[in-house]
Amino acid sequence: MKKILFLILLVGATATLLANPKQQTYVDQEKILLQNQQMPDTPEIKYKNINDTSFNYSAIGGSIATILPLFDIGIGHREKYNDFAMDTSLRLSTLVLASSLEGELKFLKYFDNTYVGGGLSAGATFITVIPYALGAKPFITVGKENKKNFHEIDLSVIGVSTSGPYIVPTVRYSYGIKF
Repeated sequence: MKKILFLILLVGATATLLANPKQQTYVDQEKILLQNQQMPDTPEIKYKNINDTSFNYSAIGGSIATILPLFDIGIGHREKYNDFAMDTSLRLSTLVLASSLEGELKFLKYFDNTYVGGGLSAGATFITVIPYALGAKPFITVGKENKKNFHEIDLSVIGVSTSGPYIVPTVRYSYGIKF
């Protein structure tokens, strides 16, 4: 019984479609509508890339931890989003026999070409080539950026390492060159 009803519906639908050969599909109706109407001139929409000023950089600088001066070099990438930026970098600091390798993550807020922010630095300290300690420290950053370079100062006071928490006031100056 169900098969017979299905066949009747199928034959009826087919007969209805064949009886009206001028029936057009939705796509055909849309084409006809577009041919008969003039579209008004619309201006081309131009999108501004919100991170069109992001850049890679290399940096040199120095820091003073308590009374010990350290020289450092680094590379990084700063990804900008309007007035904000996220900066990731890798730094190598050295003082004759001791050196450290650090990764940094910064979040920055821009005010024209100056910025403030903060972040976290984590890394390892080596004496000659033997790993001595692993650690992390929060810091705050103030800087000024130009078209081809930037200057910034980082300040950190406390940190934690494999030997426990520590208090070592550190000021670091960096000069970065964009590429």
